Amino acid sequence: MNRARDIISNITELAYDGKIGMISPTEGGAFWIELFTHVLEELVLRGSGFKDGFLKDATVPKPTFPIDPRAKSLVRQIGPGLGNQWYVVKLGKAKYLQPAFEQGHWRISPASSYADPSLNAAQRDKELEMKIYLPKSKMKFWD
Repeated sequence: MNRARDIISNITELAYDGKIGMISPTEGGAFWIELFTHVLEELVLRGSGFKDGFLKDATVPKPTFPIDPRAKSLVRQIGPGLGNQWYVVKLGKAKYLQPAFEQGHWRISPASSYADPSLNAAQRDKELEMKIYLPKSKMKFWD
């Protein structure tokens, strides 16, 4: 069930309208749909199904519909005043952003500082490890 949960986490996104959606097939979603189909077929072969709570630790975005995500509304408020200039938006609580705004202090740290197991899966990172899922069309097998 971990595989199914991970696939669902990888294919879901929070759409601009605040609804949960799927990554477009042309933007990589087709790969994840194929993998999920394999999981479903395996469940059929085993004569089983998903157990209650199998999505418990999934990193699926939380929908905000019918209200726009707060980040979207904030960027919409700021954006028109900047015209065609390039800009970076950093969102967070004011008490954490105040030093950056007033004194130009920014904290940059290596991704390994996010290897803390107390962080959720979306925040946790190990910069020296990487998982790669290749489409089967790119894999070669020899006997």
